[in-house]
Amino acid sequence: MKNKIINCFNTPSNKKYVCEKIDPKLKNEYLIISDELLKRALNRNSKGFQTLYFVLFLLFVLIIVQTVKSLDEKTVEGFFVVAKRTWYLYLILFILVCITFIMHIIIKNINKKKDEDLKLKSDDLIKRIDAFYGFPTNCIKVDVLTCDENDLDLDSGEDSFIDIFDYTIQSCAVYTDNTYIYFNNVFYMIRLPLDASFTFIDINDDYYSDVWNKIEPYNSEHYSKYGIEMKGYDYVIKCVKVLVTFDNDACEFYIPNYEKEVIEKLINK
Repeated sequence: MKNKIINCFNTPSNKKYVCEKIDPKLKNEYLIISDELLKRALNRNSKGFQTLYFVLFLLFVLIIVQTVKSLDEKTVEGFFVVAKRTWYLYLILFILVCITFIMHIIIKNINKKKDEDLKLKSDDLIKRIDAFYGFPTNCIKVDVLTCDENDLDLDSGEDSFIDIFDYTIQSCAVYTDNTYIYFNNVFYMIRLPLDASFTFIDINDDYYSDVWNKIEPYNSEHYSKYGIEMKGYDYVIKCVKVLVTFDNDACEFYIPNYEKEVIEKLINK
């Protein structure tokens, strides 16, 4: 029976391709910061102030409606006569709007400062992780699809199937020396020989990702040629399977199509 090809970024079946694992202390720091980043992202997406502005708008409409209902004469002049008697309601509403707006600006600036501080901590940690693995400063980052099989309900045996939607897109540091290409996805480092055969196979299925790891936007001039689209809050990405064969062995991994040229350049293909 033909042996199943292992995805070298699928844990724990990728053990034979992992040449080093992260220091437990660095791993703990990374998990803490990742959790903070997730919480801050969720807070940014919260609609607290939008809801408050909407409530104030409804109050304004309610006051207008009540003013119109109180008119003795259904004229513009009559409206202002009644409005003069209820001026304090408009004043209170105006003060509430001003207070809400000022609070919104203050909280927005506080959150911006917290985001900047957390980003600096995150960047510093990633540099220390790269240094731990012996990666050079400012090494290339590529997106790779990774999967933790422990989180999936897989059938036992060779027929276990992992769908592309089970993968998570993750930014990996990568560099090459004279012999190997190395991938560091924070938790472990993968090493593959440069003299292996690298075959790139286009995947027909679309991959949906709720994150975009690149500095340039997905619709920038550089990335627009790769057919990336937005559907709702997801980025729709075409993927490529990289089949690697060497020394009577074979493994594979998935990358977004915009990383194909980067990998080809690194392996001098």
